[in-house]
Amino acid sequence: MYKVKIADISELSEEVTKVEIEFINPETANATMIARKSTSKITVSGRIMLDAEKRLMLDSTKAIANWSLLKPGQDDVYKTVSIEITNEGETIAYEFSNAFVISYHEHFDEQGSSFKLVMAPVWPVEAVLNGGAGDKTQSVKAVVGSQHMEQETLNEELPESTNDTSVEDNTKKLTEYFTFTPDLTFNTQDWNSTTYQPITNCYAYAFNMLVNPLTGQKFPVGGMQPGMLSKQYNINTQNDARNYSSTYLAGTKESNAALVDLVTADMNAVGMSFLPYDSGMTGGYKVAFAVDPRTPPDYHWYRQEADGTYSHKQGQMPVSQSVGYYEDKNGKVQFNSDTITDPQKDAASVGYSSFIGYFYVKPSEK
Repeated sequence: MYKVKIADISELSEEVTKVEIEFINPETANATMIARKSTSKITVSGRIMLDAEKRLMLDSTKAIANWSLLKPGQDDVYKTVSIEITNEGETIAYEFSNAFVISYHEHFDEQGSSFKLVMAPVWPVEAVLNGGAGDKTQSVKAVVGSQHMEQETLNEELPESTNDTSVEDNTKKLTEYFTFTPDLTFNTQDWNSTTYQPITNCYAYAFNMLVNPLTGQKFPVGGMQPGMLSKQYNINTQNDARNYSSTYLAGTKESNAALVDLVTADMNAVGMSFLPYDSGMTGGYKVAFAVDPRTPPDYHWYRQEADGTYSHKQGQMPVSQSVGYYEDKNGKVQFNSDTITDPQKDAASVGYSSFIGYFYVKPSEK
């Protein structure tokens, strides 16, 4: 079931038969999309609803058609597009800012009347509006515009790692929804599931948080961002994004220190310590992260497993222990066989030139 709303124009539900959100390789995007910094397409297919007596389009589909014919130079051409997709009782909501029309077609035959509307959201000025999801290690952008997921409580039972009340000696229940585990073992079962893979990123993965540890709710699409848990992440406009990027993602000594303080505040909010790593530390595990200050700026995180190797999650992609990946002849992502042992080297190889360092995460001793 779909519900599509295009700003103040119209809301479609029963008319819509299919919605596709496609992330485009920038190298294959058309010139208009590149010029407007858009690397995704939204395709809405549906039935043209007709008035039974007048045999004319109903106002809802007529309004969409009229908007689709606006010229790019007109002020009203860019609209916020909201999409809700309900599947098996779970609703995922997306919001795309400043979408514009790529193409619009109507088809009439004996079987009925239909339309196909293809839109593209304008890419924001700063990557933080894109979720800071570590997606520069991908060839395809994983999150678009100010896309978000409704913050609704999970209906399904949470994994044992987040709601197990009978914890073992080496774990510690810090909140109702989060149990800290120091001895991490690489496990893809939850992280690469259809439930959690699209809504988690490298930051959430580094701290082993499948859901918001304070609320039990799913993260927005794109995952947890530095400042969310300590309520310091307030990105509502492109100007907010610029300020966030210049403060935390500039790759300077000052911005790196500010980002460390922000992460420390997040971890303190859930009863955890985030400390510069020193050999001999016990009761937790090691993480590492780096910043790519190029436009758009971004960050990326790694966590150390019990065997000493590292793993990471590249945006909305599956978690892996691999150094890089490639696309096979069918366009399917294949991970390389090399295992990450040096996060600083791996980060630098994909442009994260400002390595902030190694840190240790553990329950607070207070």
